[in-house]
Amino acid sequence: MDTIQNITIKPLTLSDEIKYVGNTILKYKIVYPYLTSDRFSPSLWKINKFYANKAHTFQSYVNKSLKIDAITNLAVNRLNNYPVNAYEALMEFTPTLLNDNMFSLYTDQYIYAGGAHGSTTRSSETWNLKSGERIPLTDFHPDLSVVEKDIISQINEQMKSGDNYFFTNYIELVKQNFHPKNYYLTPNGTIVFFQEYDIAPYAAGIVTFKITQ
Repeated sequence: MDTIQNITIKPLTLSDEIKYVGNTILKYKIVYPYLTSDRFSPSLWKINKFYANKAHTFQSYVNKSLKIDAITNLAVNRLNNYPVNAYEALMEFTPTLLNDNMFSLYTDQYIYAGGAHGSTTRSSETWNLKSGERIPLTDFHPDLSVVEKDIISQINEQMKSGDNYFFTNYIELVKQNFHPKNYYLTPNGTIVFFQEYDIAPYAAGIVTFKITQ
């Protein structure tokens, strides 16, 4: 539990290990934030409801769709005398900025459903604590074309220095996959991120850029 600026961030957890015919087929852990403060009670109620809904929506998907897939996977593995690999689902949040006015964080959602590796999807929100509304990226960087150019410029510099793990058509991919909602704030500035495979191979993970312009 963290307390900053008279706001307490308490992590709440949903977890389970699901078995089928004696085998563990699926394990999941979902951690989401619950905020309390005497100063922003109405706004925090809206924010807490958002994250509770997000957590329970993911839990419902895991307990239904992913569970069915895991049962099918068990049957296929048994039929072919393959080892049984349990599915995994994980959702965790990371606070990145909290002050008197704003709360920013990102959430990583990881799913392993067989194969060589799992996949991670990131989402993020930046909240106005007084209104309980999300703050768009354009409030901090009104011209999104400048943000795109900044990202491409940073990749160009990384490529020159030998960090050439981006896809060769990265300029086109940045323009195609840049989404203004995919950002969060830190004490040192704005971070924009791209999902796995958006602009680079899986090994690069979720690629981030600190916006300098």
